Amino acid sequence: MIGCEVAAATGQRAAGIVADGVVKVLLGAGYVAGHGWLGQRLGVPGWLPAVAGTALLVAGAVEWVLVRRRAEGTYIRLMIGYDAGWLLATFAGLVMA
Repeated sequence: MIGCEVAAATGQRAAGIVADGVVKVLLGAGYVAGHGWLGQRLGVPGWLPAVAGTALLVAGAVEWVLVRRRAEGTYIRLMIGYDAGWLLATFAGLVMA
């Protein structure tokens, strides 16, 4: 019975985890597809948006693949850590610019 409660809670939260993965995959695909144009607009080498897009694609795909294999708390901590790292990288880029 306890296992059913955990599965139900995970099922309710799974949509949010999948949605976060979808946003990351779409954004990453956009970065990779438009890396040349985006690099020109940002004044950086084209490989930089491609690498950032690849990181987003991988992170989103990992969320999709593991959505039913990990505990919800683990996902929340990983998403917070990933998003905080992305925020710090953005601030570092702004400072360097």
